Order: sequence, then structure tokens, then C-alpha cells
Amino acid sequence: MVKKRKSANLQVLEASRKRKEKRQLEREEWENSDSDEIYAYIAGYTAWGFPYGLTWEEMEQIADFDSLCATTPPPPHKPEPSTAVPENW
Repeated sequence: MVKKRKSANLQVLEASRKRKEKRQLEREEWENSDSDEIYAYIAGYTAWGFPYGLTWEEMEQIADFDSLCATTPPPPHKPEPSTAVPENW
């Protein structure tokens, strides 16, 4: 039982490390495109010339959520409570 937990913890840590490496590579790719030190993706510019889009923090939150959804097993199925009346009534 303890070995399984350690193995599961190691898998979680390894997955986390891989996600961080992937994000770093994606960040480096984005740096060569429409991005800057604040925005991971610049969607456009205001009339005054200010950029708007997704910040690096927002992109990390999205990546974390997507990764979590991809690696988290679905919740266990809970059977619906019976609405039938017992025969003894």
C-alpha cells in the first residue's frame, strides 16, 4: 500500500515536472510570436496603442487546469437513492 502511494506520488511529481518543461518550451515559442514580457498572447491593441490579450499568469492557469483535467480520474459513480416505497409500508 505504501509502495503504491510512493509510486503514485512519484508519477504526480514527474507529470508536474513534464508540464513545467512543456510550459517553458511553449513560453519560448510564444516569445518569438505576438507576445512580450507581460502578455503571452497579444490579441490586439487599443486605440491608444496599448496591447491586450492573455497574460503569462493566465496562460499558466489555463495550462494547469487543462493538465489537471487530463490527468484526474473521473469521480466515482454514486448510485441514485431509491425512491421506491419498501414493501413493509
